[in-house]
Amino acid sequence: MRFTIDSKTAADTIGRVAALSGERPVLLTSTGTGLCAVGTSLTLEMEAVMQAEIEAPGVMAVEGAALRSVLRVCPPGPVTFTDQGKRLAIKAGTARWTLATLPAADFPRMKTDAKGGRSFTVRLVADELSRAIASTAFAIGEEARMGLNGALVESDGRVLRLVATDGSRLASMEAPIVDLDGDPKGALIAPAFLATARGLLKGTSEVVLTLDETTSRLRCDDWTLVGRLMGGGFPDYRQVIPTKHSATLTMPREALLSALDSVSATLTGARDAIEMVYKGDSGAWLRASSADHGDAMVTLDPLDYTGEVHTGFAKHLIRETIAAIPASEVRLEFGNPLDPCVIKPAKADGGLWIVMPVRL
Repeated sequence: MRFTIDSKTAADTIGRVAALSGERPVLLTSTGTGLCAVGTSLTLEMEAVMQAEIEAPGVMAVEGAALRSVLRVCPPGPVTFTDQGKRLAIKAGTARWTLATLPAADFPRMKTDAKGGRSFTVRLVADELSRAIASTAFAIGEEARMGLNGALVESDGRVLRLVATDGSRLASMEAPIVDLDGDPKGALIAPAFLATARGLLKGTSEVVLTLDETTSRLRCDDWTLVGRLMGGGFPDYRQVIPTKHSATLTMPREALLSALDSVSATLTGARDAIEMVYKGDSGAWLRASSADHGDAMVTLDPLDYTGEVHTGFAKHLIRETIAAIPASEVRLEFGNPLDPCVIKPAKADGGLWIVMPVRL
């Protein structure tokens, strides 16, 4: 096996695959049509196809961390890889490296449902999927509580919906479907798959997402990402969505974030509470109090509000949720003081966020 590739392509593409593998191997396969690099974390598998000058086809495996370290310091220009049996020789400019190779047959490829017994495939606009991931993944629970440590992916045939919750907040965002094949069914996707997928979506126009019995598979341009689906059932999130409200508050998102940051200045604990009050013509404001650091109050200038509200939120929950909403204006809907607060874009559909209040 022998091939030559541009050093920037090698560092960017093979390097990204190698970063996923870490100390595990990267599988390199050269054919008459180009070069394929595959890396694995055992729960994720990333494959990249790229152009290269192939002098001799073949396949080899080499440790990802060592390969990435070499590619990061290669000078600009061509890099030549040569299989020397149990060693891989790399030449770039006046520099030479040799790395130990591993048995290519032992590379742990991830198995997918080849029979397609439960296959569901959708084609999506990459930016729409990226926005849905960014708007929901923050709400995935960090604890190993079954069902809350992943994001639900479901579809009604018209949109793909991502839903995540940690028990104290919920995020739901939709991405329009361009094309669909198969029977839409829900699946629980790991946060690592979503984070890695979002990185691959940059600069891509359309993507194809396939769900089968055990894996999720994302294809975009010359990249393929495969991840194992998570076990456990996602809770029936629709049961916690209030069907009515008695008060609303509409504000520019950035102004509300600024007010939350200002009133949080005296709070040191992540779960310290911010008090939200508005009473008709008396106005609207945020308050916070700390026995150690003092008090803070910020008067709000809402675009619109109805009813009266006196409730409180853990500062990190409300702040992170508002920050994740992709809208210039947000609308908060309230019921009783301890009812969930529903937050929506003021001028668009397709997304919904919920934050549980705290007792003041």
